[in-house]
Amino acid sequence: MLLKQLLLPSALLVLPLTLSAQTTTTGTDNPAYSAAVATTARDSLFRQASLVRQQIEQQSVQRPTKAPRNGAYRILAKGYYLPGAKTKGSSKLAWKHKLIYRFDGTRTELYTAYLEDGKVTLQERRHNGELTWLRLQSYQTPSNLILSIPTSRASGTYAARNYVWWSGKSYLLPNRLAKP
Repeated sequence: MLLKQLLLPSALLVLPLTLSAQTTTTGTDNPAYSAAVATTARDSLFRQASLVRQQIEQQSVQRPTKAPRNGAYRILAKGYYLPGAKTKGSSKLAWKHKLIYRFDGTRTELYTAYLEDGKVTLQERRHNGELTWLRLQSYQTPSNLILSIPTSRASGTYAARNYVWWSGKSYLLPNRLAKP
C-alpha cells in the first residue's frame, strides 16, 4: 500500500512530460509539409551538433593514456582544453567518448562534450553506429546576469528516431524519414 502511494504521484508527474513530446508544432494539417519541416529541423539539429563537436575537438588535445587500453570491453577516451588564461594553468575536460562492447556483439557509444566552464553542451548515444539520442544545449550570458543560462535558440533533442525538439518547438518525424 505504501509503495502504491509513493509510485502513483511520481507517475502522474512524469505523464505530462511524455505526452507533450508527441505533439507537432508545424502549424498545418498537410502531412507532406509537416514531414518536410520536421526533417529540416532534424537536419538543422544534426548540423549544429556536428559544428559544436568539431569546434570543441579542435580546441582540445587528447592526452596519451598510461595504460595501452582500459579494458577489453570498455574503452574511454578523453580530450582536454589546453591550459590558458581562463583556466589558470590547469586543463579542463573538453570531451569524453566511451565505447562499450557487449557480450551479445552490440556496441554502444556515449559521447559528451563540455564547455570551458564545465557545462555539458552536447550528448550523443549510438547503438551499433546508429544515432539513437542526441541533446544539444547552448548557453547565453545576458548582460544583466553573471551566470549563463540555457537558451532555446540553437538547442535541441533527437530521440527514439521519431521525435525532434529544435529551437523551442517539437516535431514528429514520419517513420519512413526517421533514419538519418
